[in-house]
Amino acid sequence: MKMIGMYTAAGAQLAARALAEGKALTVTHAAAGSALTDPQATVMAAREQVLTIHSKTAQDTGCTVAAVLNAADADASYTLREVALFASLAGEDEVLYKLFVLDESLLVEPDTDLVVTVYLTETILPAQQVQVNVSQQGLVTQAICTQTAREEAQAIQANLEAHAADTGAHSALFGQKANTSHKHGAADVQSGTFTGIVAAMSSTAYTTAQVRNIVLNTTEPSGGSNGLVWIKYTA
Repeated sequence: MKMIGMYTAAGAQLAARALAEGKALTVTHAAAGSALTDPQATVMAAREQVLTIHSKTAQDTGCTVAAVLNAADADASYTLREVALFASLAGEDEVLYKLFVLDESLLVEPDTDLVVTVYLTETILPAQQVQVNVSQQGLVTQAICTQTAREEAQAIQANLEAHAADTGAHSALFGQKANTSHKHGAADVQSGTFTGIVAAMSSTAYTTAQVRNIVLNTTEPSGGSNGLVWIKYTA
């Protein structure tokens, strides 16, 4: 969407005076209209609602005014055809300064959440006409944002539910894990040092070579278990 901006007769005089007299020109407010105002007029042909000035950004040769139209603030439904800027010099009354005409109309209904931001370029150089491109992002409504967020949340929830219902979702991962009751054979222990006291099992297979528990003591053998080797020594 594009908008064509033009000075009103009073606006052109105001801009010329600002340059000639070196006075500050202030954009006071913006308004939306449903009709096309004659540039020679001093009031809008069909003023529908005041817009909120969101920001004024200065550049080398002028500034950009960001004006926000909130449909909920409108008294009744209307078709947006133009946006007007009002301005004044210090200590003077404001005048209808510039008119920005839309190249395509837009229906504004107060029972919707339509919010439109228009970026209006103001130049400090005398000119009869400037073209302003309005970002399409200005046409993104709260309803669209809410619907998009809702759809994203639903998609995430659906993925979580599908994952929970898939009994094999983690099978590949679990396949890499050892069972809690698994055992290693003696051949798997090839080096290293036990960091604590490790006891062999009790066994009566006395003729079979195996790891046995050994006790070194100065007393006679006592207690113990089958397969224990007790060595008595003299201190």
